Amino acid sequence: MRIQLIALLIVTFCLSGCKNRKSEELLSDYNIRWTTPGKDVTGSMPVGGGNIQLNAWSEAGDILFYLGSTDSYLDNGYTLGKLGRVRLSFHPNPFGNTFSQELQLKESEVVFSGDNGFKLTLWVDVFNPVVHVEMNSDIPLEIKAGYETWRFNQEYRDNKILFYHRNLSTNIVLENMIKDQKAESFRDKITDPIVDLTSGGLIYADHFVPSVADSGIYMGTPYKTLRIKSEKPLQAMDLRVAVRIEQDRSLEQWCGQLDQLADRTRGTKEADRLKSLDWWDDFWDRSYIHINPSMDASVAGTADIHSDSVAAAWQVGRNYQLFRYMLGCSRGARHPVLFNGGIFNFDNENGKLPEYRNWQECEFMAQNQRLVYWPLLKTGDNDIMQPVMNMYRNLVDLQKARAQYYWGLEGVAYPEGLNIYGLHSVYQDPEIMVDCFNRCPSRKRTEYGHSGYIHLEHHYTSMLDFAYMLLEAARFGKESLQNQLPMIENAVKYYDNYYRKSRLQRKGAELNEKGKLELYPSSALELYAGAKNPTDVVSGLQALVKGVLSFPRNELTDEQYNYFREVLACLPDLPTAGKEGYTVYPPAESWELEGDQHNMEFPQLYVLFPFESVSFEDAKGLKIAENTWLHNSKASAQKNYICWFQGGIYTAHLGLTQEAKNYAMNKFLHPDGPGGDPQVKKMRFPVFWANPGFCHCPDMDHGGSAMVGLQDMLMQTPEDKIYLCPAWPADWECDFKLHAPYNTIVQGKIAGGKLSELEVIPASRKKDVIVMNGFR
Repeated sequence: MRIQLIALLIVTFCLSGCKNRKSEELLSDYNIRWTTPGKDVTGSMPVGGGNIQLNAWSEAGDILFYLGSTDSYLDNGYTLGKLGRVRLSFHPNPFGNTFSQELQLKESEVVFSGDNGFKLTLWVDVFNPVVHVEMNSDIPLEIKAGYETWRFNQEYRDNKILFYHRNLSTNIVLENMIKDQKAESFRDKITDPIVDLTSGGLIYADHFVPSVADSGIYMGTPYKTLRIKSEKPLQAMDLRVAVRIEQDRSLEQWCGQLDQLADRTRGTKEADRLKSLDWWDDFWDRSYIHINPSMDASVAGTADIHSDSVAAAWQVGRNYQLFRYMLGCSRGARHPVLFNGGIFNFDNENGKLPEYRNWQECEFMAQNQRLVYWPLLKTGDNDIMQPVMNMYRNLVDLQKARAQYYWGLEGVAYPEGLNIYGLHSVYQDPEIMVDCFNRCPSRKRTEYGHSGYIHLEHHYTSMLDFAYMLLEAARFGKESLQNQLPMIENAVKYYDNYYRKSRLQRKGAELNEKGKLELYPSSALELYAGAKNPTDVVSGLQALVKGVLSFPRNELTDEQYNYFREVLACLPDLPTAGKEGYTVYPPAESWELEGDQHNMEFPQLYVLFPFESVSFEDAKGLKIAENTWLHNSKASAQKNYICWFQGGIYTAHLGLTQEAKNYAMNKFLHPDGPGGDPQVKKMRFPVFWANPGFCHCPDMDHGGSAMVGLQDMLMQTPEDKIYLCPAWPADWECDFKLHAPYNTIVQGKIAGGKLSELEVIPASRKKDVIVMNGFR
């Protein structure tokens, strides 16, 4: 009996220790480790920091990595150019008998290990654009470092490799765009981040000298190589790649600044590494969701997810952390991480250039792009959100000039297909309107300023979406409301002024007989054109106006406060309709053209996300939303899980736990999830998701949608409430730490269907917490 009791106590103590392990210990469980090399870049893993990101892999005894950045745009303005590929070769081969490649998340580094004590570590400085390649070996190795490029701008400088791509000093693409979009009168408001942009760097290491140049073909793309090699066999190497991406006046100036970067960081590696590690420590401590954290990671990570549901849930939590890591690698970015491939997209097997990505001509397609950034509110990653918020904030003056010129009104109308200049990326003919869905014949323009595609002509919902994201950043306490208001207020003013003017011209009065705005002609996302009072638009305007007025009165000027109160009184109500005996939210009060294709959006349920017009406080509205989810005429087509589809978010907001759980499994475990498509190619890295026909691999809006869904299963924060476990499965254990509005942090543990160790900072916000579904 004593022996059994002691054994039981030991087991209990061990289990308790597992369940209470610190988050940083749990994080190491999510490291990705491979014991066999890959065959090509599709077997790569990500690593990065600042605005430099790498895809790293090994093949045929070599170590390779792509250099990527959010900022290295090419002359055409829509191709985000790679900075080339580095290939490291060793003799003798360090991987003859032993191979290991591991992404170590806590340190943000990739470590290769092999025979005779071989160890090579790749890491990127968070605060300086420098890549570090550090190698140690028990035996001396001959080393070659080759820079491979398909753009052919490379040369030797002393014992270094200089590489670069310099954009032209004239931008014909932009000038033609200005002419086509009749933007000459506000040309001075258009900034050009492309002209003279030089992207490249230096590859260098002590005791290296130039070697034989070469050429070849990789995955269908010809390339040329410059190489440097070790003067003699080495047991230690400190190779670096210093990168500069700037619009310098001349190539000589750019080279001089690049040399200064290399010189400045030559002797500061240890200090730079510590500073970077401190940043990553802070990043990982900000937020986490660990699912089934007591599991043995070595078992959970390799389990059959179809037969082991506990391990499958563990992998959902792991993949959540892995995808957040990929976003964390853009801390120093100027431009947003793209929805279609992000920074880590890799070669196409069809022989197109390695930086090619599906839908690249759409550039910043806002409806997709928003999903990359929505989850970062609850992770507290406001610094990573800056590029997208800056994009909208910095374009206010240009968008105001557009609205004034085209329509003679005050406000802003950000294009749905927004390009790097702030103009339309999806425009078509300057004089002709075209319908991509073949719902109607082409027609002459009646109004300039809108897209030339009918499905985008009046589609500005994503502008409201991003305006609400900016507003939420202020409500979360990360931004000043007044800094966000120029974009928010002018987005509301566009709808207010445009539709007052439109109705006055059509019917002789600005408002309808009830004193309300009549939003026509508008659009319910892309699918419903010629719409009157679209549900997504009405919901967005209500969320913005009510949201601004929810701030303390002293944070608004009298003029702002009075304006938003006046607009609120004029906003139309959310439309409702009957469907099979149920009350549902229709796409709009009425519409003239309806799309019918596989790309099925769900504008009706924008009342749930992003705008949270309906929450658990509103039982009637929530029931209408549930009816809409269940009985909408296109519901089956709208319930896919891939790419930007948001069923997991909607079901979390409806409190449909089992459905939300299924969506989380399918999203995060794609394509191996229970509803996955076995025809979809699976990449080696778990969150390099591929969705053929949709967004380029890795599909970043797939990941963003998945993150939001999982977060909202755990916590929702409408108005001043904090709902915990609104759709969390009782059989999923969890350690979590998330951010909520008003500078609030919420963390706790879930086990056995109960919530424990709940900590809310500040404590005054604990009164606003509502624990749902019996988890108390």
